[in-house]
Amino acid sequence: MPNLEPSGLSERELEILLLVATGASNKEIAQKLFISSNTVKVHLRNIFAKIGAASRTEAAMYAVRIGLVHAPAQLPPEEPAPSQDTLPRSVPLPETEAPEPKRRAWPAWARVLMVVMVTTLAGLTFILGRSSNPPATPQPTSPPIIAATEAPRWHQLASLPTPRFNLALVAIENQLYAIGGESDQGISGNLERFDVQSNTWSELASKPIPVTDALAAVINGLIYVPGGRTGAALTQLTDQLEIYHPAEDRWTTGAPIPTPLSAYALVNYEGKLYLFGGWDGEDYLASVYMYDPVQDTWQERTPMPTARALSGAAEAGGLIYVIGGYAGEAPLDVNEVYYPARDSGGSAAPWASAFPLPDARQGFRLTTIADTIYVIGGTTPTSSRYGLIFIPSSNAWQSLEASPQPVGASFGLASLGTYLYLVGGEVEAEISSQNQAYQALITLSIPIIIK
Repeated sequence: MPNLEPSGLSERELEILLLVATGASNKEIAQKLFISSNTVKVHLRNIFAKIGAASRTEAAMYAVRIGLVHAPAQLPPEEPAPSQDTLPRSVPLPETEAPEPKRRAWPAWARVLMVVMVTTLAGLTFILGRSSNPPATPQPTSPPIIAATEAPRWHQLASLPTPRFNLALVAIENQLYAIGGESDQGISGNLERFDVQSNTWSELASKPIPVTDALAAVINGLIYVPGGRTGAALTQLTDQLEIYHPAEDRWTTGAPIPTPLSAYALVNYEGKLYLFGGWDGEDYLASVYMYDPVQDTWQERTPMPTARALSGAAEAGGLIYVIGGYAGEAPLDVNEVYYPARDSGGSAAPWASAFPLPDARQGFRLTTIADTIYVIGGTTPTSSRYGLIFIPSSNAWQSLEASPQPVGASFGLASLGTYLYLVGGEVEAEISSQNQAYQALITLSIPIIIK
């Protein structure tokens, strides 16, 4: 018998959780159980609250973990989640062999201007820098919600035409591309483009392999989407890499990932894709793969210290930060730093630790603006989902102004200019068509007086 005691779920809730784990929609669940769709939604809200999930993917993984449902191949016994005691709670990044600035080499006047541009939140001034060596004794605390400023920073934009969650979202120039995910009709290959200036959506060529639990990254104007889940079962994964060419509105394929994966973290670093961890249908991984689009090849790199899925990765200051995630028991608070330049067999270790998340978190989305990392959404042990800001130069966390509208989970997140964009997702167990923008940085016009 499965171990159901920790969940506290009723018989009816277990029935619904089982159906969710098999990929059934709210409508299908209602038909099978002879209840209304509204009743299903109420049950889902209760289920998510009891098991600490914010999305159907997280709920399905929970069902597998407790033995309520099994993949076609019996899952092996889970290893205990890596002890957080194995990683120091606060470790300064190494002082030697710091990566040299490779991009955005700003003159002094530009640095001054950027300081002026950065918003002061509740008296906290964010100083932008390129340093990869945070102080040895940072003192962040669990942040309170910062009150809204006088000028609204959150803006509601034209709704996503096809509501869906677990989608991938990327930005190119003044446009957002929403790719794949799950809708009421199942796993989607939809590709829809949002024009920021006109506030309008348009439909483009669908992704040949519909996927969910996949991410996307942009390299030289092309959109790369590796792997993902292709069916209701958590074992229905693909290793295919599909590439979208916006100028031609067409898809091509690249070299497949060494193993089928979903729920990984993905980032573009210096023209290469770096893919961290994820779920392979049986286990949570610590693997790191690098894809070279010029050579069309994947290489295995040094694994992460902590195996996990549902984490997030972002490049800042010439380093890659892999944050949070899930390894089968509970959300993680880890914040591990990867030095790509050191991962070539030298004596310097390619991995270090930065200050962990103030609250353990999984299934969130993150992005970067001006070497500052923004974390939004996800699931925490306390069900608190306020946004967070990580400042690598000071190795510290701060809180982000909350949206006046529910954000939910499993949305797409991308940055464009000084704005963050949140698209789609799940809000209170309903598939959302939301399209919200947050002004992360305030730009000021400074008059120049010429004598």
